[in-house]
Order: sequence, then C-alpha cells, then structure tokens
Amino acid sequence: MEPWVRLLSAVAGECSDAGELAGEMARLVGQRVPHDGYLLGGLDPVTGVGCFQGARIGYSAPMRQRMAQEFVYDGRWGLFDGDCRVRLLASTAARRSGQSARVRRHLSDMAAEGAGSELIVGFAVDGVPTGVLVLARQRGNRPFSRADAEYLCGLSGAFALALRQFVAAKPLRPVATSGSPGVVVVGADGEVRAISASARRTGSLMLPSDVRRDDPQLFRAMWNITHHARSTGRAALTHIPTPFGWIALDGEPLEGADPGDVAITIRHGAGAPLLTALAAWYRITPREKDVVSLLLRGEPTKRIARYLKLSPHTVHDHLRSVYRKTGVTNRDELVAGITG
Repeated sequence: MEPWVRLLSAVAGECSDAGELAGEMARLVGQRVPHDGYLLGGLDPVTGVGCFQGARIGYSAPMRQRMAQEFVYDGRWGLFDGDCRVRLLASTAARRSGQSARVRRHLSDMAAEGAGSELIVGFAVDGVPTGVLVLARQRGNRPFSRADAEYLCGLSGAFALALRQFVAAKPLRPVATSGSPGVVVVGADGEVRAISASARRTGSLMLPSDVRRDDPQLFRAMWNITHHARSTGRAALTHIPTPFGWIALDGEPLEGADPGDVAITIRHGAGAPLLTALAAWYRITPREKDVVSLLLRGEPTKRIARYLKLSPHTVHDHLRSVYRKTGVTNRDELVAGITG
C-alpha cells in the first residue's frame, strides 16, 4: 500500500468540513492520478441520499445540477451494482450505439465546458454505498486510462473508510442554532420558489467554510434530495454531519401544486432516524442501539435492563461503549447530540 493511502483515514479524521475533506482526498489521489478538478459526494448510509459534498471542478452550476439529476435517475450510474464499478468518459470519444440520451448529453456538456475526460468511482463499506469521487481532466490533457480506473477501484474500500472516519472522528454534539424547522419549496425548473428564514439560517450550517452563504449555494446542497423525492414520488430523507451538529433534510413532493414542486424541511437531526444513521457511521452495534433507543424515551437504567433482559451493569457497559464511539462523556451529552 502506498504511503498516501495509509494517510487517507488519518487526514480525513482531521478535516473540519466536506470542502476540506474533498480537497485533501483530491490532493492525495493526485499524487498517483493527476487531475484538473474533483467532486466528492457522501451518501447517507441508511437512505442512500446525498449528505455532503465538496468540489473544485470547472463545471457550471447547470451542469452540476444535471449531474446530480442523472446520478439519481440513472441508478447511481451503476457504481454500486456488485463489486467496485467505475465510469470512464471522454468527451472526444466516438459516440457508441446503446448509449443513453443522458450519457450523450453529458458528453456534449463536457466538451462544451472544456472537459476532456472524467473518472468516477463509487465506494462502499460492507456493501453499503457511502460515497462517490469524480475526477476531471481538461480537454487537451491526456485522458484518464483504464489503468487509472482500475487503480482507484482497488482503493474504493480505503476511500469508504476515510469517509466514515471523517464523520466518526467528530464528537456528537447538538446543533449550534435554535429555532423551529425551516422550509424550502423548489420548483420543477430548479428555482427556489420560497424559503423561510429558519431554513436559511439552519441550512447555512451545511455549507463548507470555503463557499458563500447564499441561497444558490444552499440549493446546491439540496439538489440530491430534491431529485430523489421527485424521481420516486415519495418522501426522501438524509442526515448531514456539520461542524455544528447533525441536520436532517426531509424532501417530499407537493400535492395539488405545480407538477415537480418539492418541499424540503430543514431541521435539527433529531430522534430515531438520526440514531439509525449514527449507528452506521459510528459502528454502534444493534444491542447498543437498542439501549440508546430506550434511553431516548427517558427510560432509567433498571427499566432498560428489564426490557432487554440484561443486567444494569451490562447496560452501563453498552452506554460507555457508545460514549467512546461518539465522543461524548455522559448520557446527557448523548441525548442532546441526538435530539438536538
């Protein structure tokens, strides 16, 4: 294993937000696979919806939105169908029969925006998709090769563990802002039709420190869940780790409104759904999760022990293990971090 690969998890754990994580991963990867731009996306391990993103790529906002849409509508580009899958595209390559209309349009978009080739790899832990890395090279530079793709594919496990370390190295804490849930209404044309003040305030916490705190940037952070809700016609959910605590996004198509309108609720990532996501990120065991679930209901230790047919000593052992994994020191901090 190359030295930069061994550094990957340690570096990821020290990154404060998704923008810094993406930059560090791209810097390390670039030692072996040079590139001109990158985009890193994390996926909620429970729902599969995007939960954070960092990028330095020369694509326009409309093209990046189309990519987010294609990722959802084209079955996540087949990146998680079995063993590691990659997507290797060159804008100058001859169009092949059997290519979908979306792929042909994307190749045209790449050419129009000066990109010569793309290399995309998906990565998972224990078969659960956790993220996607997109690398781009400008037109005129050597295109990515099949050897480049196979090399990165062989490291997909290391990438997945680095994303988990990025999340799990941060202590669990309540969201730093207070207030009621906020609402954003997104039209079928991709425009924000309405946004509440609390949505703008809480939603800004999702954005990496190196981007502007404005409505267009906020909406970019919600593209993935918008397309998930619209494509399935059902509610979609994701939990987003931030330096200020966990935030939940609930996206749901609106009834009786213009076709394609989606309402997104932005709130503190509170309760049982967040606990399920935390269990995946922090490697909380099923029995530990059972103990915490009862703790969130306000049950005392003796009653938890009776419900689960455990001794009070074993319940305390499970709680201490969860404290260690999540970086808290007591049950009050644990409950506050989950309930917001």
